[in-house]
Amino acid sequence: MTNTAGWPFKTLPLSRLLPDPNNVRIQGVVTDERSTLKYLYDNEEVLDLAKDILRDGYTDIEPLLVYLDGAKYVVLEGNRRVSALKGLKDPAQVAGWAARIQAEKERIDGYVDVTRVRVIVAPNRQAGLPAVARLHTRTSKKRWAREQQAKFFYDKVTGAVTVANLRAEYPAEASKIPKFISMGDMASRARTAAASNKVALAFMNTTDFKMTSFEYLYNSSVFRTLSGITFSPDGFATFSATSEEETNRLLVQIILDLKSGLLSTRTANRKVGSTEHSLYVASLMRIARGTTTVHTKLEPEDEDEDAAGGNGGDTAGPGDGPGTGAGAGAGGGAGTSGGDTSGTGGAPTDDDDVEDEDEDDVDVDDDDDGASGSQGKRERSPNSAAYDFRLDFNGVPLLLTSAGLRARYDELRRLRVDKFPNAAVDVIRTFLEVSLKVYFLEAGTPVTSPNGGPVQLNHCLLQAAPHFKSNQAATHVLNILKSNQTLKSGKYIGSAMALNNSNHEPEAIFSRAEVNEMWAQLKPLIKILLSGPVTPAADDASQVVGDDK
Repeated sequence: MTNTAGWPFKTLPLSRLLPDPNNVRIQGVVTDERSTLKYLYDNEEVLDLAKDILRDGYTDIEPLLVYLDGAKYVVLEGNRRVSALKGLKDPAQVAGWAARIQAEKERIDGYVDVTRVRVIVAPNRQAGLPAVARLHTRTSKKRWAREQQAKFFYDKVTGAVTVANLRAEYPAEASKIPKFISMGDMASRARTAAASNKVALAFMNTTDFKMTSFEYLYNSSVFRTLSGITFSPDGFATFSATSEEETNRLLVQIILDLKSGLLSTRTANRKVGSTEHSLYVASLMRIARGTTTVHTKLEPEDEDEDAAGGNGGDTAGPGDGPGTGAGAGAGGGAGTSGGDTSGTGGAPTDDDDVEDEDEDDVDVDDDDDGASGSQGKRERSPNSAAYDFRLDFNGVPLLLTSAGLRARYDELRRLRVDKFPNAAVDVIRTFLEVSLKVYFLEAGTPVTSPNGGPVQLNHCLLQAAPHFKSNQAATHVLNILKSNQTLKSGKYIGSAMALNNSNHEPEAIFSRAEVNEMWAQLKPLIKILLSGPVTPAADDASQVVGDDK
């Protein structure tokens, strides 16, 4: 057990503190302080923390935990805080974020940069790590994701440290440690295999690569049987039915399928016991054995060949472009039988990086309401996680009278979100705003801008909150739209970051599945709006939607 009571407190210049490049939050490689800062700003919502510091000041009630390494102190606990302070003191240090940081600083009068910070000094890195782990593997801190916890425990296993040692040192996590070791071991094996494929390796070095999606697969009895994979009681993997070359091909293809979106926590082919899952695993093993280089026979034979809305060909293989036609080959993307799904260079399907929203844009939070229904030829339950090629407008009649809204309604219903997912996000955002404006116009309480400028989506939502306060379904969606959550698994797509990044961030891209998930979250409110007003708003429309921290 680690006792920190005797560790000294010091107040150190901010310039002597280094964000930890070996922080478990970091996937991939960072080479220096600047690249570490950029990674944390890109992926760990540090700008949000910096804005809190600007607004509320830096609260020094919980010192950073550091250890001395040469002339600098490496931060073991508090990397987000120290990164926020360093970015505020010198925005130019953070590539790609300097303008936004500076803009936030200019909004606050009287902010004085923090130059000295109170810290606790651990004797060394090894002594400090257990204290950090206790904070981040329980609920007193922002929990590490499963991948991050797995990385922490797996990286601690060396010749001198066994899994039994870890279970004794971390008794609260003892029952989970073998599963974390399994995830860490599979991630390590996948990274080794990916060294032979630059596309796979590059994807593994991004936060779009999710071992939790991989975990669904390797925990499958079908996958374990066909691949011959077994796990020791400590969690280490053994592949007994494939050679090293075959295992590497298998792992590379899985990585590429995760990149393309063919395999994710939401796709039907990961559901153990389903026909899709068995066909997918069989196809994986054909690729591993070298009998084919592309996925084949992923759909049940009695499925309508046209159901996927594609060109009728087989799915594409391990490259980085979109597949077209019959077996797009090594240059195509992994998809379903339509041949036109996103390839390995396509949009990620899970937690995307998030950026700061404009103050005039909608503030949105998460909600996992599931996938939407179907406007394509093949209809499935929303819970099947088989995302559709057009948005689900079932039960959403348009009763408002605006010709402009009617035009957008008809176009959005016909838009192929599998072909044009990013255009669909832009149209959804516009459609939501126009629907709100027309609704309140017909209610006799048109939305206005407080400063006389253009009416924007945020103004509409401010008016909607009191108007719909007695409508549970509408309030549920509005609560999603007013909060500030951004990056947790399954949450980003229901956030303002997703809507606003589509408008403001050139590199923000969306997949078909993400578009359908976004629509599923907004649909209950859209349905109410398009049905038209019943009673006028009873409360002050100027009421401000409060922050949800």
